[in-house]
Parts: sequence; structure tokens; C-alpha cells
Amino acid sequence: MGDTGSLFLGGIVCALAFGMDMPILLFPLGIIYIAEILSVVLQVLYFKATKEKRLFKMSPIHHHFEMCGWSEIKICGVFSLVTVIFGILSLVWVILVFKNNLLHMHKEGRKYHMTNGRTGAKGRRGMPLKK
Repeated sequence: MGDTGSLFLGGIVCALAFGMDMPILLFPLGIIYIAEILSVVLQVLYFKATKEKRLFKMSPIHHHFEMCGWSEIKICGVFSLVTVIFGILSLVWVILVFKNNLLHMHKEGRKYHMTNGRTGAKGRRGMPLKK
């Protein structure tokens, strides 16, 4: 795919998270990327603090696993499995939040309007919906 395609897909995921007003979803969805970045940061900080000692055999963390004897296929499989698990948890989270919002609006007597899905309190052009 290359850098251009992966940056585009990452931008889409980020835009969707902010569009749904749930940017916190970026943490579970990007858990592998966060782990990779943190492993580099920790390696550098530990190396500078302890004068020539290393926390990992090599960083980023996937290279550490390679040095421990894991094959590239195993690393890709484990990282993909972790990503799928956290993706499913994120999807369940979105469904529960959406369902909770719909139940809350139903109790208040408001209707869900597709043009303003965030609150559902306003119809077109910001006019309140009639009960």
C-alpha cells in the first residue's frame, strides 16, 4: 500500500473518530502504534538515564520480538490479533454509547434526526423538533 495509502486510511479513521465526537477511540484502535512509539521513547529515555544500558534488545518493539526469536509471521499475527480484539472492543463501545444515547433521547421524548446525529435535539437548520 505504501505511505500515501496508509496515511489516507489513518486520516479516515481519525476523521471518523472526531466526526462521531469520540476521539478517545483512537487509543484502543491504535494500540499497536502507541506501543511501537512508546517502546522507542522508553528505550531512548532508559538508555540516556542508565548510560549505555538498554530496556529492549532493539526498538521498536517488533524488532525486540525478532531478536527474541519470533518469526515475522508470528509478530504480524500477534499484532493483528491484538488490533482486531481492540477494534471489536471499540466497536462494542460505539454501539453501547449510541444505544444509550437513543434510549436517553426516547425517555426525553426527542426524536433522532439523521442530519444532526450527535444530539438529535435539533432538526434542519438548527430548529428544535416539535414533540
